Amino acid sequence: MLHAPWFLLTVDVLDEDSGISFAHTWCIAWEHDLADALHTMDTARIRSLVCMLPGWATSAGHWASREVREVWLTRTEAAEEYVSLLDAAGQEFGGGLRSDRSTKVAERRLLLQLPASPLPKTGPGRRRTLTSARGGKAGA
Repeated sequence: MLHAPWFLLTVDVLDEDSGISFAHTWCIAWEHDLADALHTMDTARIRSLVCMLPGWATSAGHWASREVREVWLTRTEAAEEYVSLLDAAGQEFGGGLRSDRSTKVAERRLLLQLPASPLPKTGPGRRRTLTSARGGKAGA
């Protein structure tokens, strides 16, 4: 059983025959596979990236997800490379993949920068729909 962070990468793919765009979501098991995938694709087609974190890497102690806004490839003076992630709040995290960060950074390259997601729709219309779906009184 894998108890390491993994990623869900959703990309728009255009069907050239029909002209219709589809969303394809890939499950990526390692951060270096993520970096390799980002090197080989048009990052403008990426809709979203989510990092799934195991319990040992979260304060809650169970699996959790974090929306990723930026992916950086960092090379240290010791020639080690690692992936750093920034979440929607701008907080850097690595998912516990690299514990020793004492080596000086020689270079950082931005591999992906996603725009902020629009806020989910809330308000009376949504509340009414949810209440009605539960069999309650609409608008309550």
